[in-house]
Amino acid sequence: MSKSEKVQLIIGFILFFSIMNLPAFFLFMNSYWIWGMLPITGFILFIIVIGKYHCPYCFNFSCPFNRMPKDIVNEFLKCNPVMLKAWQGKGYKIEE
Repeated sequence: MSKSEKVQLIIGFILFFSIMNLPAFFLFMNSYWIWGMLPITGFILFIIVIGKYHCPYCFNFSCPFNRMPKDIVNEFLKCNPVMLKAWQGKGYKIEE
């Protein structure tokens, strides 16, 4: 991903979750605290679940949310010479 794509992805997540949590603001204003916490709790759970169960196993290494260990990325790239060549063309260096 280019830098602009990474920025667009992060802004997209922020906008999406801002809009999804907009009803919580009105629920808080009208003293419906428990109902107002539901969308916020859903947002927090989404971030936790994605961060724990999806991002560590994703092979989109250029994603800003990727949590794949560097040694596994290097092993994956060694097994995929076309992808390795493309990454090295962008300045990636495999650490031994």
